Amino acid sequence: TLRRAAGSAAGGRSGGARRRGPADMAYVLMCNLKPQAAEGELLAKVVTKYVKTMLSNGGIVRNVRNNGLRRTAYAMRAKGDPVRYDSSQMFTIEFFSPPQALSKLEYELRHDDSILRFTTLKGASTLPRIPVAERVQR
Repeated sequence: TLRRAAGSAAGGRSGGARRRGPADMAYVLMCNLKPQAAEGELLAKVVTKYVKTMLSNGGIVRNVRNNGLRRTAYAMRAKGDPVRYDSSQMFTIEFFSPPQALSKLEYELRHDDSILRFTTLKGASTLPRIPVAERVQR
């Protein structure tokens, strides 16, 4: 009942809206796509695919940022691709997720032909933790 009261006081969320749980960690996913992703709708499709993957595995997406087409520090080659790319389309996704959901996300990233490189970093959460006593008083 405490969660229900806190949820209704914080903007009138219904029981269907998911809130960040205590086991959720903050992460930052940074991806380098092939330069062709800048053309057409490929970038939107790729980003949408991974946002949906995060949401379906219990994550909460906080921010999606398109970092644009940039030159890389060195030439990169995709798995099984003979072409070396000296630039890539970059994007960043900040999200909260249970640690177990990362393995599913990284499996999909590893097997995507349009991704040159990716890294997932543990992010610092800037969301304040409100003690239970303060939640009830509000």
